[in-house]
Amino acid sequence: MRFESVFSIFIICASVLVLPNLSQPQSESTQPAIRRGHPEREIAQTILARDQCIVLHARGKLKRSIPRDATLFAFPKGESPALLFRLPDYTAPYILTIASPCNHGCLGFSKSIFAPAGLFFDANLGLSRELPFHQFESLDPGLMNGYRLEAAVLIDEQRKADRYLLIYTIGEEVGDVVHIGKHSNIKASASGSLELRVQTVEGNASGAETKQPRDALDVQAAAKRQLKSESASLSP
Repeated sequence: MRFESVFSIFIICASVLVLPNLSQPQSESTQPAIRRGHPEREIAQTILARDQCIVLHARGKLKRSIPRDATLFAFPKGESPALLFRLPDYTAPYILTIASPCNHGCLGFSKSIFAPAGLFFDANLGLSRELPFHQFESLDPGLMNGYRLEAAVLIDEQRKADRYLLIYTIGEEVGDVVHIGKHSNIKASASGSLELRVQTVEGNASGAETKQPRDALDVQAAAKRQLKSESASLSP
């Protein structure tokens, strides 16, 4: 009888220890298809599989909105909506301009903007190069266009294999202030809009070189100088 009692206690203890582990696979099966930490390449594959890739034509402009209820993907640096663009087939050098205008024209007390970052992929969705947020310049062309973040990229012979552009934002920084100048306290947002423009490069290769965007480090240094100057002007 003593042996049977000890054996029963052992069975009960083992059940308490094992049953929680048996339930864990069921909770994992309810997780979304893309989970935090998965590479951006898989996100691009998912967008392609959903037939949601946006085709860019060789000339002209394209606008796309990013609503508040847009699907969020788990990027390594936080959740973000994502847009995948297919670049035009390469025949000659062209300039790709990506702009993100201030939401609602920067009107009202609460101002926000979609702060973009990007990744270029080849036809096999192999990562070719990055388009970091600090390469987007702060532009305030005036009342007609308003404040925006804009980057220009030259697609030439060295980059003719670039086929896709994935645009997203750094989810961890949503809500942070990205501009404190004339339009004070513009905050990063997970919603907004994007404007893309394709322009062919006229003339020879040397002429195209003059239209290359500034080096990312130069852009970053200029942005820091601008923010420092703006902060000083706002100080009492």
